[in-house]
Amino acid sequence: MKCHLTYIYRTLLILANFVLSFAEVFELNKDNLETFRKGKLLVVIFVDSPTCTRCRIQFPFFVATSQAFPSDPEVFFARVHDPRLVQEWGITELPALIYYRDGIEEPDFFPVDVTVDDIIDEIARRLHGNFGGLERFYAVEVTSNNFREIVKTPKQSVLLLTYDKNSLEEVKVMEQVAKVYRNDDAILICKLNVDKEMELRDKEFKSRDVPAVFWYSADEKKTPKRFGGHISIYMETTFINEQTGLNRNPDGSMKPTSGRIDQYDNRVLEFADGLLEGDKEVMGRIVSHLLIEKAQLTRHENEFANYYIFLLDKIRATGKMDIVNSQLEDIAQKLDQHEDMTAKQEDTLKRKRNILGFFKNLPDENERMKQDRAERREREEMERQERELEEEEIRQKEEAEEKLRRATEPIRTKVVPKKKDAQRDEYTAQATIHRRAHEEL
Repeated sequence: MKCHLTYIYRTLLILANFVLSFAEVFELNKDNLETFRKGKLLVVIFVDSPTCTRCRIQFPFFVATSQAFPSDPEVFFARVHDPRLVQEWGITELPALIYYRDGIEEPDFFPVDVTVDDIIDEIARRLHGNFGGLERFYAVEVTSNNFREIVKTPKQSVLLLTYDKNSLEEVKVMEQVAKVYRNDDAILICKLNVDKEMELRDKEFKSRDVPAVFWYSADEKKTPKRFGGHISIYMETTFINEQTGLNRNPDGSMKPTSGRIDQYDNRVLEFADGLLEGDKEVMGRIVSHLLIEKAQLTRHENEFANYYIFLLDKIRATGKMDIVNSQLEDIAQKLDQHEDMTAKQEDTLKRKRNILGFFKNLPDENERMKQDRAERREREEMERQERELEEEEIRQKEEAEEKLRRATEPIRTKVVPKKKDAQRDEYTAQATIHRRAHEEL
């Protein structure tokens, strides 16, 4: 009985939390800003522009942050894309985060990334409060009002869960998945409550199953694909890693391949002998290939593509791999002093470290690749010989069967039909008499 009551309490608490996760981001401009912020302890503002691509990608994470403060009487979230205010505030790079404190006329900047953790931690610092027990939501709750802007418009992949009041465990899983990728703006995790948004669900999705998970590729937002796997953190993270190359573990840590680009690794390995020998012509050829292939990469891969090219240019200039060790030492030092670093900056350094690890292990990787190629050729040769032997055995068997068939087949002789003696003789005699009579004439 006690366990049953505990489960009910836990379920109600989860339900209450997700109901409260709905929040509002107010739209402000120069005309209503002063009236809105009057009497409010803290107003956090996302400053963007309708033509800003990065703003479209990062705004959903600002919305996710606001979900931790539903109906809060002191902390409010707003957005401004009024060019008059952007100019007045002296903002030169978008998006930007600023805030107003009650009683202070001038705004100040939030020097953090647009992530749930960074913004909430900065709010806590500014208000000198303890937000350790604050429930944070990393999956964005979408509605008919924000669906197009959050899901369809940004150039980022989206994994979306449709759920109802009976799908609370699946909602928990999606929150865990969103937490894993909370610093990666290449992927956005969303949830849609069909109890409240059934019309939107029916319009956007063919499936009426609940719960259900749908995938929007960054390059194809028109038609979502149904995720057919089991809704679990392992299955979801595996799927996202395959689709995006972000390569995180279910606990949020990075895999050794995170940041690396498969086709770039393969291209470097293809010319590894020349690279390791310091052949500048070969290295120039590698860089040319990488620059061509860069056009096919996703937005979040481009930064790390540039790092591959940077390393190759440095190696080409000196003819040595020394830059790899010096870069590794530099990154290690920065990570040791990460107090002044944002989570995204730290993640970027770790991904670059993975790329450096690939270059450092290139001699071993090259030998392993050669061995794999040799083993593959040997395997292919053995398979070819086995096929030829099998084909020869089949041919010999067919020939033996044909010989046996011929040897055991009965001898066929031509049968001459017998005459019908009486009739045939009579007919022949008459014909002879007739012929002789004809000759006498």
